[in-house]
Amino acid sequence: MPLVTVPNLRAGIDAWLARPGWATDFSAPLYPILRAERDGGLTEDWWRNTVDHLAKWRALRPQTKAEILAKGMQKLRPLQAAYSRIAEARRDDNREFGSTTWRLLRELYEVAHDIKGSSTPVFGSKLSHFLVPDLYPVIDWDYTGVTYASYEAYWRSCDEAWRICNCREDVVGELAAHIPSSSADDFPWATKITELCVAGVRVLSRPGAARPNPI
Repeated sequence: MPLVTVPNLRAGIDAWLARPGWATDFSAPLYPILRAERDGGLTEDWWRNTVDHLAKWRALRPQTKAEILAKGMQKLRPLQAAYSRIAEARRDDNREFGSTTWRLLRELYEVAHDIKGSSTPVFGSKLSHFLVPDLYPVIDWDYTGVTYASYEAYWRSCDEAWRICNCREDVVGELAAHIPSSSADDFPWATKITELCVAGVRVLSRPGAARPNPI
């Protein structure tokens, strides 16, 4: 069964909205802010702002903001280099989710992951998502319930699901009802929709879950 479907998306949206404190606009207004902040380069000021965002997304625990801030300051140069390589490649052929490669994206994720050095890919996925939102889907154990062996495996699954999706207009339209029009241009539709659909599959696979008619 395909991952990206309207029923899976609806179930994922409902699960998101049921979580206490999670933004009902799916953090859409944050994305123009992230773009503006990184447009000036991955500077120390950019990193301070980004650590604040990561803290709000509960990506730091059990480490402190001061610990993550200090570790990240040591990684700004390789992080900038990896980010610049992706930006340069995209200038050449405008790669999008569903038509790019993990080979291009691996380095940035690995540098991001090494900042925290966690045994899980959550922090690395969220930082990579903040840097290139439309190419890195977020992985969140509590929400998606995924059991992938690595972030690469999760990424490949989501990328393939979006590549073969034949209902893109339908799922974008479904999610668009929750997104302020002023943030639509910066919103990472493909990666957010695949994340929501992963969570939706989890919801619909529970015993006794209502099975909506496919659309």
